Amino acid sequence: MRGQANEMCLVFLIEGVIFQSCIYASLAFISVIYAEGIARWSEGYDMQKRYGAKWEDYQKAVPRWRCRLTPRFRDFHTPASLYYADNCSVCNDIGRWFTKQRPVGLLLKPASEYTGGRIQRITYVSANGEERAGVAAISAGLQHIHIGWAMLAWLMQLPVIRQSIQLAMDASGAAPTRA
Repeated sequence: MRGQANEMCLVFLIEGVIFQSCIYASLAFISVIYAEGIARWSEGYDMQKRYGAKWEDYQKAVPRWRCRLTPRFRDFHTPASLYYADNCSVCNDIGRWFTKQRPVGLLLKPASEYTGGRIQRITYVSANGEERAGVAAISAGLQHIHIGWAMLAWLMQLPVIRQSIQLAMDASGAAPTRA
């Protein structure tokens, strides 16, 4: 709830202005009361019980009600990995581009280091082992750079858009290949 409270409040405020509705403005006010009263107390107790010192470190690193432009990575996270084929010119270019952006909490690795079998597209493996390939992998990697890139990544994840981008990439030389 920590990062979601300010977003929820902001959405209600924007909707209040767009729809000229006092109800949405009231919901923004109620969401602040809920986030600071009930959710903060309940979340704090639950997270302290689950994670102990790691939760305290997280609270120090991620202030409430303040957005960051870049992601924050600390010892309480396991980094994700983005595997790319260094024998594929398009994939190699993507890997170099990501390296220049200095992503936070993302390890860039050649596909030869991938331990899950053979991959045919650029592959993202999250800290919990979830895998994404192709455009979905690139969009997951973008979320490790900056909030602007993360917003683009969220748009890229929309079903019709994701498939369209993947088709365009496949047609321009990023079709599945053995790494």
